Amino acid sequence: MDTQLNKELGTRLATLRKANGFTQESLAENLGILKPTLSSYEIGRRAVPLELLIRFAVLFKISTDDLLATDFNYSISKPGPKSKIEKQLDAIREHPREKQKAIGLMHEMPLNSQAS
Repeated sequence: MDTQLNKELGTRLATLRKANGFTQESLAENLGILKPTLSSYEIGRRAVPLELLIRFAVLFKISTDDLLATDFNYSISKPGPKSKIEKQLDAIREHPREKQKAIGLMHEMPLNSQAS
């Protein structure tokens, strides 16, 4: 990617991070990367790898096409009240990555036992 695209994408990522209530530290932990690496992406110093670009898109509920579009226009509006599951997911995101994995495994256990 060229430098200008890196800067534009970095600005978009920072906007989306803030709009979704993440700090650089919490987002970096959620993605399994270091905070300085995330900062380098946000200021356009480093190109975002494709795999990570997809993870950003999934996390922010935006398509990669929209994320890379030249006419990016993401408005930060006040969302409506969060559903119960969104609140639960937010609470899980506050935990360290290892604890998130453990919670995920515990959550899958009842689903797997019902399938038998």
